Formats: sequence, structure tokens, C-alpha cells
Amino acid sequence: MKHAATDEKKYIIALDQGTTSSRAVLFDRQARAKAAASFPITQYYPKPGWVEHDPLEIYRTQKDALMQVIAQAGARPEDIAALGITNQRETVVLWDKTPARLCTMRSCGSAGAPRRCALSLSMRGTRSASGTGRDSL
Repeated sequence: MKHAATDEKKYIIALDQGTTSSRAVLFDRQARAKAAASFPITQYYPKPGWVEHDPLEIYRTQKDALMQVIAQAGARPEDIAALGITNQRETVVLWDKTPARLCTMRSCGSAGAPRRCALSLSMRGTRSASGTGRDSL
């Protein structure tokens, strides 16, 4: 099957991950919003000033939002020219390979909370961003 050239593609999709929801908006070539979807996500509050999210719920709701805007617009995946993704800078997702699970955390205010939160989690089984060990927090 021949792939359409970029100039033949009709849409751009923006995915946004917020504290309370996963969102997607599909835009046409004139930058008009043609479809939008939003799915709430659950917040967990393990300690005052901390909020955590389930990364698998984030993945599922982002995928659902993406599929919904494509369907609402009557588009096909091959009609998509680009996909932009944004999230909150202070969000961290960790992978613990034993047992295989994802952990996520986010600060709700104080500047020191992400560091304290990260240090409080078991770092066994995690890899650094560089892949060579644990990076400094």
C-alpha cells in the first residue's frame, strides 16, 4: 500500500496529559479543531502534598482519547500528518522490573516534594535516563 505524502495528510492531533484527565484534539489543515475527547483519570493522595496516578490508566485513557477523535472526525490513521504530546513537567514515571510494574508520582506544590517522593520509593530495578545506572535526583 502506498503511503500518502505529508502534504496529502489532513490532520494533526494534540495529546495532553493533565492532573485530572487525558485529552486529545484533532485539527484540520486550517488549524480548526474538528474533534475533541477527554477522559478523567484517578488521583491517589498517599501523603499530604503528593498525588499519584496509575500510568496504565494514563496509557489507556490517552489511547481511548486518540481513537475517539479519529473516529469522530471520520479520519483514518494514514490521514494523520503529525501528533504532538504534552504533559506536566514535574511528572515522573518509574519502571520497577521486579515485579514488572510502573510507578508514577507528581508534586502538588512544594518544590522539594518530587525529590523527597522519588527518594522514598524503592529504586531497585529502575534505570537512569542515560541507561548506565541511577542518575542523581
